[in-house]
Amino acid sequence: MRMSIDKAIKFQELETLIRKGGRFISYQYIISMPVFFPTKRMSRLFFIRNNEKASKYSLKYNILNFLLGFWGLPFGPPNYV
Repeated sequence: MRMSIDKAIKFQELETLIRKGGRFISYQYIISMPVFFPTKRMSRLFFIRNNEKASKYSLKYNILNFLLGFWGLPFGPPNYV
């Protein structure tokens, strides 16, 4: 899994940021085609600092799910749980 983090941060600094409330987040998204079984995938890991909003990373995956994820016919929404 790929990570998205500032390369200038050293390991000790990362530990300090995590203790202060930083966290790693990944998003699940679904790509479906009308005849094929939907494919669930995970995004890369994002490091979110304690004063940073996670919504700036989630918007891309929310739009992707809305446009490509929900329409997996004939399998439908029950397969996405």
